[in-house]
Amino acid sequence: MLKHGLAVIAAVLLAIAPVSAADLGGPKPTIAKQAQPTRAAISPLNLPSPLISTNSKYDWSGVYIGVHGGNAWNEPDASANGSFVGELDMDSIALGGLLGYQRQIGQWVVGVEADITALPKDQTLTAGGGAMALSGGPLTSVRGKLGIAFDRFHLYGTLGWAWADWENTATVGGATAKDTISTDGLVYGAGLQFAITDRIALGTEYLKYDLGGMEMGSTVGGVTPAIDIDDIHVARATLTFKFGK
Repeated sequence: MLKHGLAVIAAVLLAIAPVSAADLGGPKPTIAKQAQPTRAAISPLNLPSPLISTNSKYDWSGVYIGVHGGNAWNEPDASANGSFVGELDMDSIALGGLLGYQRQIGQWVVGVEADITALPKDQTLTAGGGAMALSGGPLTSVRGKLGIAFDRFHLYGTLGWAWADWENTATVGGATAKDTISTDGLVYGAGLQFAITDRIALGTEYLKYDLGGMEMGSTVGGVTPAIDIDDIHVARATLTFKFGK
């Protein structure tokens, strides 16, 4: 019995020895810690920095060139010896190019622009036994611009001076005369642009040309024809390319 009792006691002591050693300040077993993943590694939008940049401030400053296309319309009055004889119907496509420079100061954008606009369609009028045919253009202008920028949007007004040469052909009683006459006057309007890239912008623009009237220097069959060009309206789309940064 003594031998069996000693054996049981020895077994119990062996079982509780590790716990006792820990309670008495002995060395504790260590568990290796796994390295924690970095925030960049677990980000669901781990994209190259240029694609997620929030710096979208756009600068409209720089030299630019462009093309434009749209529609021009007017109903100039025709007269003979001072008497009204009818209206010519101007409804023509308007195509051309432009060159300009602008500078952005804060949110304001100031600039200058020169453009040229071709009017391919002639205008004709037949009345009172006579006929008139008017071909004009190109319209040329130099204008100042003042606008306000909302990042990639640019809203502006424009004012300047325009001029054009016109060829008026009049036929009365079988006789024909042709004169080339120059006109000039104010041009003004407004427009809106959107920069689709850092260099390329699309826009829409309206311009009104106030070029006054003209009278032929020649008299045909005792008649002196005259045409009041008055206001020419142009609505067009623009595509520009900006140089520089």
